[in-house]
Order: sequence, then C-alpha cells, then structure tokens
Amino acid sequence: MRVIVVEDQALLRDGLVRLFTDKLHDVVGSLSDTNGLVDLVTATEPDLVVLDLRMPPTFTDEGRPQHAR
Repeated sequence: MRVIVVEDQALLRDGLVRLFTDKLHDVVGSLSDTNGLVDLVTATEPDLVVLDLRMPPTFTDEGRPQHAR
C-alpha cells in the first residue's frame, strides 16, 4: 500500500511513518502541512492519505463533515 502522512507534530508524523514502514507499506511522502499535498498526491498516486484534520494555522476541524459535528 502506498501511503502519504500529513501531520504537523514531527514526533507523531515520524511515528506514523515508522509504523507503516515496519508493516512493509510504501510511505511515498510525509508533510508537516498541506502545502504541496495536491501535487504530492498527483505525483505519487497513493492508496491512502493519513491527514490530521486540525492543522495550522487555524487548528480548527474544517475538514470534518458537517453531519459529524
């Protein structure tokens, strides 16, 4: 499985990358914010993107569906 990890906290991001790698998944990218995410997805065509919903600069959950609030 090809995976991208997007998490602003470096320790958590590195831990997630390590977990996927240890389970023999191919981590094709990791980012600390969403800048460049669309380009990375287009270039690497991952099967899964693990994305933190509460990212800088607002730390709100704007990525969360309305019905889930």
